[in-house]
Amino acid sequence: MEKIVTCCGCICNECPYYPKECAGCQKVQGKPFWLEFTGEKQCGIYRCCVEEKKLPHCGRCSELPLQPV
Repeated sequence: MEKIVTCCGCICNECPYYPKECAGCQKVQGKPFWLEFTGEKQCGIYRCCVEEKKLPHCGRCSELPLQPV
């Protein structure tokens, strides 16, 4: 099975909540079930990466510091 990876790097289909409680960030548009516990309306990482910066994942963000290899 192909891995479903979110913009933050989590692998949806390896999560115990997928697909019953959460269909994955792309499908739920950054509004996973756990937001009810944080009080947020949308995941901040999803909002920043996908909606504001229009990036496929955080690894493409120029604001992240490069890690030494």
